[in-house]
Amino acid sequence: MREQPRKYLFVCNTNFTRSKMAAEVFTELLKSAGYSVGRFEDRQGYDFYLSSAGIKVDRYSSIRVKQFDISLRDFSDIIFAMDETVRASLMCNYFVPPKKIVDIFVHYDPASDHEGEEHSFREDLKSRLERYVPKKK
Repeated sequence: MREQPRKYLFVCNTNFTRSKMAAEVFTELLKSAGYSVGRFEDRQGYDFYLSSAGIKVDRYSSIRVKQFDISLRDFSDIIFAMDETVRASLMCNYFVPPKKIVDIFVHYDPASDHEGEEHSFREDLKSRLERYVPKKK
């Protein structure tokens, strides 16, 4: 019997960089372990479903990003918080139970001019997320 799919959501402030990258890195890790991965919007048939959202999305931004809301809270099995502020907001403003939140707490400044910072951020994410990839039976 096939195990129930897992639904993972990555949340940062604006859903512009960190949470999107974390979802990409986790997708790569799951696929390299032999799992099928879909988006929350996809139909059934995947082992895992991933998405990203922001808690402070600017509604007037020209960039399309997903705002965290109660429906995402309820649909997700696990919510990865990208920093302490996000974790606090998830618990206080959206009443996410602490047992549903996983702290990643990684810093990344996309405006930084430091060469290789994005690569370092991705490697840091990879090392923090590897433990959440189950061994394939």
